[in-house]
Amino acid sequence: MAPTTNEDMFLSIVSHELRTPLTSILGFSEMLLEKSIRNLQSGIPSSEMEKYIKHLQIVYDSSELLLSTVNNILDLVKANDNRISLVNADDDPEQTIESVVDSFAEISKKKGIGLTFGYHSLPKTIKIDKMRLKQILVNIIGNAIKFTNVGSVMVDAEIKNDSLIVLVRDTGIGMNQKTMDNLFKPFYQEDTTDTRKFCGLGLGLSIVKKLIDLMGGTITVKSEKLIGTEVVLSIPISLLTSCDFHSSNVLQISQEIRMNLYKKKIIAISSDAVEIEYLHSLFFNYGADLRTVETSANIISIAVVEGWVPDVVIMDFNEQLGSVEFIKLIKGEFRDIKFIVYSLEILENPKEIAKKMGFDGFVQKPCVSRDFFDAISPLF
Repeated sequence: MAPTTNEDMFLSIVSHELRTPLTSILGFSEMLLEKSIRNLQSGIPSSEMEKYIKHLQIVYDSSELLLSTVNNILDLVKANDNRISLVNADDDPEQTIESVVDSFAEISKKKGIGLTFGYHSLPKTIKIDKMRLKQILVNIIGNAIKFTNVGSVMVDAEIKNDSLIVLVRDTGIGMNQKTMDNLFKPFYQEDTTDTRKFCGLGLGLSIVKKLIDLMGGTITVKSEKLIGTEVVLSIPISLLTSCDFHSSNVLQISQEIRMNLYKKKIIAISSDAVEIEYLHSLFFNYGADLRTVETSANIISIAVVEGWVPDVVIMDFNEQLGSVEFIKLIKGEFRDIKFIVYSLEILENPKEIAKKMGFDGFVQKPCVSRDFFDAISPLF
């Protein structure tokens, strides 16, 4: 499971070094945003509060943009080496697509353009790789909004011939034939000058094409300069019986999850001072009792000698690759302890690998509060 080539090792190290600080940046800005918005809604007077919230939002949005760039680079390398795998599971297509569209509501409002989502007879449940579907949609819808300054962006979805069909149409600047011919080539930019208006590495559509090919689907693009662009995605799916789904907002944690964390004993294994501070702040806000240690061996001392038995242990996978026997040892003595692993960027099927190693939950860096809560809450 460890990196086997110099390239793998380099990517693993770079990914870890980038995503660890991003976890703290995203996490702290999320907490500050939530607290500031609550203060504003509670009527706490502050002439600078709205400006403060605006600046925090910029930090959060910029961090997510940087994370997207990091993920695109890593995904491109993995795609070129045929190391991207799909994890198909039950998903509500309407909810997934709508969540992506909603994430662009604020930016489209600021640009003064319309953004709509419509659907036709979508089933409640299909089997698809939700994470990759969202990654594809974020790139396609994000581009449509990015290159549209007047008019609107329309997203429409339906099931046709056992495939999920998503249409994204915009009234943006459109593309010339040369750009169309090079659309899915990595790093291609229509404008490569230092003064170009639109930023980005030119990786998004290249990765989208590779993902759609991997999913057995197709992508077709029609565009006319100064008129607009139309993108049609067709992704094969499996239809399932309907079931209920629940969603969570980026800055809102459900009361049920808060109750699940209240008074829970948690040990986090980390030697990163900033990360430790973030985890302390995060879990303290929701009534959990968190202790941090530098190595897994410290847990034995805390549990056996002090008698302080944790409900959850959070471990960085990158630093704990040899922890399989340790988890077996701890669970042999304290079977109710749950282990959550986080990090793990390069390996295929990280959730499956984590499960085989004995972990009960998985969170990928960088992570914000909802990621931890989504991983921990089902365990109790």
